[in-house]
Amino acid sequence: MRTYDNADRVTLIQHKAADNTLLLGIYYYYNRDNTVYMRVEYDATGQTPHTAVVEFGYDARKRLITESRELDESTTVYALAYAYDQLGNRRTKTDYVGDRVTGYVYDTDWDPVEEEWSGDAAYTPTWTPEYVTRNNRLLEYKVWGPEGSGGGLLGAWSGMAADHLARLALGAVRYRRGAWKHIKV
Repeated sequence: MRTYDNADRVTLIQHKAADNTLLLGIYYYYNRDNTVYMRVEYDATGQTPHTAVVEFGYDARKRLITESRELDESTTVYALAYAYDQLGNRRTKTDYVGDRVTGYVYDTDWDPVEEEWSGDAAYTPTWTPEYVTRNNRLLEYKVWGPEGSGGGLLGAWSGMAADHLARLALGAVRYRRGAWKHIKV
């Protein structure tokens, strides 16, 4: 069952058993600017019923900047913060519970005239684009662990060509001018 408010926004989703007992309920709460500021989830499908509260925070441009999930008023499942550039691209995601930071790089971060990554990049990639589209596409992201343990690289994803992914996995990336540069991953 779904219920809606006067602005035609979903306020409740419920799933009930044959005997009409509530199995799952999701309640949505909205700000005046139509953004969801809280979602409450009731789940009785397991051995023990659980209630989770997810809270969302936004900046003046309605971009998601904080998100947290608490289970049964005692356990923080995740607490995230997001940062954006002026184009609205997500630059970083900080996971306070998992103690990691994800940085994002877009094709607009490459300066084809200077042939270098701009200072706005979340981090400086070790490779040079073979072509520049400037279409505001996500090229790659990397996830780093806690600074206290050296802030090591935990994982990476690249939207470049499949051969670039293979080279990245092998620890080497090809520069545009044909030279190979080895990196530690």
